[in-house]
Amino acid sequence: MKLQNFNRSMILLLVIFYYLSLTSYSVIGYDEESPSILNVTHSPAFPSNKDNITIFAEIYDESGIGSAYCIYRINNDGWKNISMENIYLSNYHVQIGPFPHATKVEYYIQAVDNSVKHNYAINDNNGTFFSFTVDKMQDNSPPKIENVNYRIEKTNEELSVTVNANIYDESNLKTVNLYYKFDQSEWISSNMNFVNDTLYKKQISPIKSSYKSMFFYIEAIDNSINENKAIADNGSLYEIALKSDDLNKPLISSVFFKPVNPTDKETITISVKVSDETGISNIVLIYFYKLRWFSKNMLPSTRELYQCEIGPFNEGDVINFYIKAVDNSSHRNIAIDNNNNKYYSIVIKMNTDTVDYNSNIICSVIFIIMFYTITKDKSHKNT
Repeated sequence: MKLQNFNRSMILLLVIFYYLSLTSYSVIGYDEESPSILNVTHSPAFPSNKDNITIFAEIYDESGIGSAYCIYRINNDGWKNISMENIYLSNYHVQIGPFPHATKVEYYIQAVDNSVKHNYAINDNNGTFFSFTVDKMQDNSPPKIENVNYRIEKTNEELSVTVNANIYDESNLKTVNLYYKFDQSEWISSNMNFVNDTLYKKQISPIKSSYKSMFFYIEAIDNSINENKAIADNGSLYEIALKSDDLNKPLISSVFFKPVNPTDKETITISVKVSDETGISNIVLIYFYKLRWFSKNMLPSTRELYQCEIGPFNEGDVINFYIKAVDNSSHRNIAIDNNNNKYYSIVIKMNTDTVDYNSNIICSVIFIIMFYTITKDKSHKNT
């Protein structure tokens, strides 16, 4: 009986092995397929020199994606790689740039899957690479030309004129030219020199002693595709009288401001002491705030003291400023006090009045509670 059961079991096993030999099977997790990389694009399609460029791709694989890279080069230089981020399902992206105008960027995408074999794929646009060329930013606004001033100097009987201006543009500047002439002579064009920040200057020397007047204006052209132009000509032309007995600049003896540590709730009074034998034509405060220069006329307070108010500003702001004074002579001599080219600086601090007020309230509440507790204890003892 036992032998019969054993034979039946053996026959059953043989039948099972026979059927298993007729079926096919595969090892789970074994993947020989490379990832798929589709719909490679970049945005904006025609980037400017101010744009960040986002590169997109759809990448997927049954085993999942282990890594994805954008590999790019600039103007046929060496290749660089940057990891792409999985933003949603099979969508990947990465951001590069901005790049200078006329830069050519070529790129392709590489991906590796999560399988044991780490299969990888490349989409290089059939060997031609994906690419774009950076254009100039579309800009319809002309440059800003501000705080035009000049200074006359006489050294060893030679006369010179220095013209200064703050000039700037979002697209940067292509050219800044000073156009000038003496009396009825022909116009002369000369590039103005960049000094720092937005300041440009040009010195004209030597000037013939026979000339009576100098006329000038400033022309600036930005670096946008439109090459927008701005002209500063004082409504007609700037005119400088070269014949004058007074070539001395005004004397700026002191510059100060109050409060010394202003908060975001306070206005700031800026004061300056200025004197000149011919009198003062005007005094201007010129200050830099939020990447722009602003100017404000200062008004006389006492005989030699001039003042103006600015602000309030936000906590953490830094206000840089300088003073320009013009005398009443025919030369309109100009003095500038910019703290030895470092500018005067004001740092805006946080207003602490609210903190003090809240502290007073808390102290008052604590005092009331303590007073109430003591009174209650005395009352309880008396009873």
